[in-house]
Amino acid sequence: MQLLQKITTQYIESEDRIRVSGELAEGQHIVLWFSQRLMVRLLPALLQWLEKQADMDVRPDLYQSLAQAAAVRALEPQAPVQAEQASQRWLVQAVDITPVDSALLLVFRSATNDPHSTALQLQARPLRQWLNGLVEQFQKADWPLTAWPQWLLESRQTGQGLQPRTILH
Repeated sequence: MQLLQKITTQYIESEDRIRVSGELAEGQHIVLWFSQRLMVRLLPALLQWLEKQADMDVRPDLYQSLAQAAAVRALEPQAPVQAEQASQRWLVQAVDITPVDSALLLVFRSATNDPHSTALQLQARPLRQWLNGLVEQFQKADWPLTAWPQWLLESRQTGQGLQPRTILH
């Protein structure tokens, strides 16, 4: 099984799916497709792991919001992974989630009759950065945001260095 080194996440309207274009260690590219249904099922496990990383001396929602905003501010722009260069493309049907030290190992698997798998290992900050990108893609897709916690949605409004909206009275 190969480990993804870099990913680019985009909503593709014509497919009504999230496309994760990934770069493997050998410089190969892969495209993974995610349905809304699978993403909505994956989110609670990712969010629950993040919540277990929290500093218990602070209100959990406040800690999560501040940590999310810090992760977004630390995100450095990079060139996207080019989906056109992908040697493999397949629909992710299942995700195995395994905590490994201070990270999560996500193993993306295809259908059992045509087995493919690849993995992504994320520590808390990169996971938060990916979640920030995922919620943005949910919004572009006009998918329901009910699976997302309020602290993450609020941190998107204030944590990206956006100027506050001008309120006219």
